[in-house]
Amino acid sequence: MVMPNLYGNIVDNLAAGLVGGAGVVPGESYSRDSAMFEQGARHAFADAVGRNIANPTAVLLSGCNMLKHIHLDYHAKVIEDAVHRVIKSAKVSLFFGKERQQIP
Repeated sequence: MVMPNLYGNIVDNLAAGLVGGAGVVPGESYSRDSAMFEQGARHAFADAVGRNIANPTAVLLSGCNMLKHIHLDYHAKVIEDAVHRVIKSAKVSLFFGKERQQIP
């Protein structure tokens, strides 16, 4: 979707909440000269620092998107597959969401 920054932030935060929270959704932004890869929602969950409960899924998947962007698709796939295996095994953080999302 293409929209002004404020509306984009609102929509991506709402969408992230629907699928498990800010720690799940990767994000990427592009300009003519550069690309940026980060978690998709703006909530960083600073309360998780030092408590061993943070969800690294969004950061890992953002890294995969970056690898694909620089044409390292195989490496991105290895990491994505590992993330999906961990989620399917239910070894997820407390704040992954009330119900795990099924990965096809």
